[in-house]
Amino acid sequence: MSRARDQRRAARRALHNDRAVPALYIATTGATPIPVTVRVWTQFGMIGRGIGRLVEANAEREEAKPKLIFSTDEITFIRNGAIVSVEAGEAYRVELAHPADDTSITADVTRLSASEAASLPIPD
Repeated sequence: MSRARDQRRAARRALHNDRAVPALYIATTGATPIPVTVRVWTQFGMIGRGIGRLVEANAEREEAKPKLIFSTDEITFIRNGAIVSVEAGEAYRVELAHPADDTSITADVTRLSASEAASLPIPD
């Protein structure tokens, strides 16, 4: 491994540790919840500026979906359809888990309604 790659990994782990919140990963209905930490992305600004109007519009449209970012140090596989409970009244359903990217796994998610999230366990 190159020293630069190790430094990048360390920086990504530090970022995750700084910005992540406790959550419970529930792979399937009735499964035992797994404690994890996730970074929650629900607000997005303009991205792709200077690349061109078409690319910028497509990038913004793509980035408007909520996302969760998991650390591969904690979990190595995210199942589509899994539920992630973050706190009382806040939970997400995984729509599409992307392949692991060295230190993280990003998942496109849909936020559950407050009534759907009400019965879910929450992290301590």
